[in-house]
Amino acid sequence: MVERYIVYGRASCPYCTKAAALLESAKVPCIFLDYQDDLEFLEKVKQYYDSPTVPIILSNNLSSGQVAFIGGYSDLEELMGGPVE
Repeated sequence: MVERYIVYGRASCPYCTKAAALLESAKVPCIFLDYQDDLEFLEKVKQYYDSPTVPIILSNNLSSGQVAFIGGYSDLEELMGGPVE
């Protein structure tokens, strides 16, 4: 299964940048969608995924196109088995 992750967030959010760095360290394909300059849209994404904070992290199966909600940074860290150095 070919998988990548999508991170919705803001460049000014430390957990958003930590999530992208964690995925990069693990050599996992990742798209960081920075909505620093469009907070109105980011609020809509938060409402859609029923998530009060960012980052909002999704996994995306590139074979099927299926997208699954992972959660926030701590959920990603747990999924990855802890921080990657």
